[in-house]
Amino acid sequence: TYDRDGQILWVVVALSILIALTALALSIPVDLGVRAEVHGKPVFHFRVDWLFGRVGKTFHSGAGGPTAPKASAEKKAKGKAKAGRTGRTAGANARLVWDVVHVPGLPSSVARLVRRLGGCIRLRTLAADFRAGLGDPMDTAMYVGPVCQAAMFADLWAPWSLRLVPAFEAEPVIEGEGRLSVRVRPISLVPPVIAFLCAPSTLRTAV
Repeated sequence: TYDRDGQILWVVVALSILIALTALALSIPVDLGVRAEVHGKPVFHFRVDWLFGRVGKTFHSGAGGPTAPKASAEKKAKGKAKAGRTGRTAGANARLVWDVVHVPGLPSSVARLVRRLGGCIRLRTLAADFRAGLGDPMDTAMYVGPVCQAAMFADLWAPWSLRLVPAFEAEPVIEGEGRLSVRVRPISLVPPVIAFLCAPSTLRTAV
């Protein structure tokens, strides 16, 4: 009996240590950043940092790559058949989404979840420096001009750096760079998610 009680005690201690370490790891902030460069072809850089920058990873998107070989006739036929199946699956998924959306109380629960998750995310950096034009100077002045003025006032009164310059050129153009970084503590996301999963409207969708 003593050995059995001792084993149970060690199991409880091990589980407690595991839970404490998990909570500690989830309490460390995670920094998420994205940087967009538009000089011809858009290029996006995604950065994830953990443990106060000691662990991180950068992902790139839109930088291009080697040209893929042309598909053979057999592969094209398989692609068409797969596209047909994908279309039927998309229709079934659309009906499922329609039924789920019409569950009483679910839209408000989703909105509440998004609002609570948004409150857990802290904006650290927001910067944009772009020039844009619609190809017609009159259209550029009419549509891009007010946005440029709004960005100028936001740059003056907000803690962010926002700049948009109209480009009166013969061709439509948009180029520049933008940065966005946020910080979130993963453990702060747990209560809103649990509350959403345990909400009566969410439980009704699983029935």
